[in-house]
Amino acid sequence: MLLRRHGAELVSCTENIDNTPSGKLLYGLLAEITQFYSGNLAQEVMKGLLRKAEEGGTPCRAPIGYLNGRKTVEGVTFASLEPDPDRADLVRRCLEQYATGESP
Repeated sequence: MLLRRHGAELVSCTENIDNTPSGKLLYGLLAEITQFYSGNLAQEVMKGLLRKAEEGGTPCRAPIGYLNGRKTVEGVTFASLEPDPDRADLVRRCLEQYATGESP
């Protein structure tokens, strides 16, 4: 609708989307299918991240103070977190200072 308001027209090389009732119906159906695909994909990604976390893996990059690693348990390799030997003590000290209200 925004395109039409500004005088532009959608032209598809693969679909017969025009200003006829059939073209409008096809456009609406394709828009709904795309919306469903996007919502379903987001749901599946969240499901995969949750499953990975439940299995002990890490679903994202390591936070500061940790390093991403790989572990093999009973023949299954998965991502894991390992303390960063260069930063772990600094991060621990900062968190302790924040928790106690101690100034640096």
